[in-house]
This record gives sequence, C-alpha cells and structure tokens, in this order.
Amino acid sequence: MANRLCPLCGASYVDWAASCSDCGVALIDPDSTEDPRTLAEDEQLVYELASWSLDQRTEVAQVMAESGIPHAWDDDELYVHLRFESAVDDVVRTATARAGEDAGRRIGTAFARGLQHLMAYKDEYEVARLHLDPAEQARIRAEFGPDAEVSVLLHPPALRALGMGRKIRLRRTATPVFRALVAGRRLRGTRLDLFGYAGVRRTERALVGEYEGLVRQAVERLTPQTADDVERLAVLVEEVRGYEEIKLANVERFREQARAALAALDVPVPAAPVTPR
Repeated sequence: MANRLCPLCGASYVDWAASCSDCGVALIDPDSTEDPRTLAEDEQLVYELASWSLDQRTEVAQVMAESGIPHAWDDDELYVHLRFESAVDDVVRTATARAGEDAGRRIGTAFARGLQHLMAYKDEYEVARLHLDPAEQARIRAEFGPDAEVSVLLHPPALRALGMGRKIRLRRTATPVFRALVAGRRLRGTRLDLFGYAGVRRTERALVGEYEGLVRQAVERLTPQTADDVERLAVLVEEVRGYEEIKLANVERFREQARAALAALDVPVPAAPVTPR
C-alpha cells in the first residue's frame, strides 16, 4: 500500500521507499508530518517560487526533508511553519555570520533536527495514530492472521495522575477510541487538551522553548573555534527519549549536560526549570 509521499512532486510510494525516483528527495509520511497548509494563516509562511528551477526546488526540499522541517508544496508555493522556520533561520544567519557558512549549515541542521525531535513526541494522539497506521495493521494481520482478536493495554499519564494504578484493556472499542483521539489531535496544547495537564506533557511542551533559548545563547558566543562544541550542544537534546519517568530523567540529564556545555562556552547559565510532576 502506498503511504509515503514526495514532498516536492506529490508522487506516492510504498512504505519502504526512501526517496523519490524522479526528484531524488527524501520521502515523508503524510500522517506523521505536520502539513503547514492546515495551519492558521498567521502561523504560515508561504514562499512563491514560480521563478525557481526544478533543481533549486529539489535542493530546498531535500535540505528540509533531511533536517526534519515540516513543509509542504502547493504548485509553485512552499509552505512552512512560521515559528519553526524563523527560529532556524535566525540561528543559521547568526552562526554563518560568526563562524562561516559551513558552521551555519551544520548548526542550523542540528538545531532543526533537535526542534523536530522535541515536537514529534508520542503523546496519546500520536500513539492512537500509530495504532491505526495501515503498515502496523498489516504487520499484525501477517503475524497473527486476519481473524486475530487484538487487545490494547494503555496507561496514559493523565489517568495515572488521577490515581489509576493499573492499565486499561481495550478490545473492540480500541479502534473507535483511537479514531476519536486522532480526530481530536488539534486540541493538543490547548486548554481543552485533557492529556496535556500531565507533568510529562507540560515538560515536553516547555522543553521546546527551553532548547531554543539554550541554542540561541550558545550561538551568541559562537566563534570559528567553538563551532564543533555548539553543534554538539545542539544535538544533546536527541538523547531525550523514553516514556514518562525514564523520559523525565533524560530531560534532567540533558539539562545538566547543556548547562555544562554552556558554561564551557563562557555563557551565563540560567537556573534550571523545575520539572512538573
């Protein structure tokens, strides 16, 4: 089943394909990649690139795909998330001015990947989408047969915060529940996002701005001699992985390492935020 797309020409590919045979651009999963065209107009940045050649568009699409920057093409227009693009653009511009084009490209790419890593966490909405993914459903049928009865065990942080100490089991109700969650993913980060009140979710959201601030501070003290150190600081956040307490422990480890890296660059280190529980 075709479920991967070329972000440039829109061609569909099977799930194991890596790049577009026509454009040479890395393929994307449309279900897991935010489409900036669906954002409010004040959150979009639209480039009209009718005068650009195919080679120029291909190069831009390849860099964005490799850096994990959410984007979409609509004929001659390129859509990106305003906040995401502007943050990366500022870092690249400053890093290039201070340490040259190569440092600007490397640090900007590391920063873009770090932001994407933090923004792509697996909350309840994403877990639901993954369970409904056609590739996952096909794997289950292939391994257990088309008539297998599937049970799903869940223990969302929101329920744990309410004192529920055991997992809940979903059988026939799993699919409609997951579909409802996927449909409600636009509530993510709003006051109506009930899952977002859990401590680990608040930490995940806050960490995006915290990471951006850390990288900006490091780039402000960047020199050609410290370019490698700043790039290493930018990739530290990729170690923030795991589930609940494991992830929170990795967040604290990242903060400790980042503070040490900033101190080594002679950057005034801010007080570490308190992780909500």
